[in-house]
Amino acid sequence: MLDKFLKYFRNKKNNIKYYFIGLPKTASTSLAQILMWNCDMHEFWFKETIISRYRFKNGDISREELNDLLKKRENAKNQIFDISTFNFHNLDFIISNYPNSKFFLPIRDPYSWANSFLNHIKFHFSHFGIENWHETSIKLTFGESFGINNFQNDDEIIKILKDIIPILCIEWAKGITETINTIPYNSTLIYRYSLLSEDISFISKFTGIPVDKLNIASRIENVAPSKTDFIATEKDLFYNNLDKYSSEALLLLKSKGISDFNNFTWKII
Repeated sequence: MLDKFLKYFRNKKNNIKYYFIGLPKTASTSLAQILMWNCDMHEFWFKETIISRYRFKNGDISREELNDLLKKRENAKNQIFDISTFNFHNLDFIISNYPNSKFFLPIRDPYSWANSFLNHIKFHFSHFGIENWHETSIKLTFGESFGINNFQNDDEIIKILKDIIPILCIEWAKGITETINTIPYNSTLIYRYSLLSEDISFISKFTGIPVDKLNIASRIENVAPSKTDFIATEKDLFYNNLDKYSSEALLLLKSKGISDFNNFTWKII
């Protein structure tokens, strides 16, 4: 146990930061709960970062202005763990400025991920209300043709399903290829996202924090459980698009020894 504490404090002293770089709906909330005594709030500066990323995508601000916002965000953080679902968008910035960083990369099968993501958007808007920045978040993922009104209930989502299935497949694939092809060797814990509900000893091994210093009691509380199987209504279209857009991602995972989404556990890559 002493060795693990020493590893953790060496990381803190040497400015080694840990970043979650998974997609939304890959148990980031659960990881934040497990690390809650060692990290800032889940999705720290989410609104500010999403808006700035969207403005950069549209050419309204420069790369330098975006980086200034990301640097301010880093300076405002108090802990070495950053559990935010937009970090994979900022990997170049993170690696350039913090080359010794370590990463959490959970993997979820694309079918259940797509359903969970759509249910999450619907649930969030119906239970927590709508703010202006939500429109920005939707457009950042799905493009200018879609807005909040398209995701407020099952009927509206089903109307646009044929149009957004290719986008979902592309987003899932990007979440694999752009991260694995960018991260430094031997820096990343890749794991089945649902493993957090079974065992967290691998988090301890990766971070150096003893298991009894992790917050075990509150892990895995799904605040937006999947209820509607949207993809079932267009299953053939979904898998055709998955074949079209995700072949590189699937081959990349296979090269890392991951071919069964539901049974692999974890490894460091």
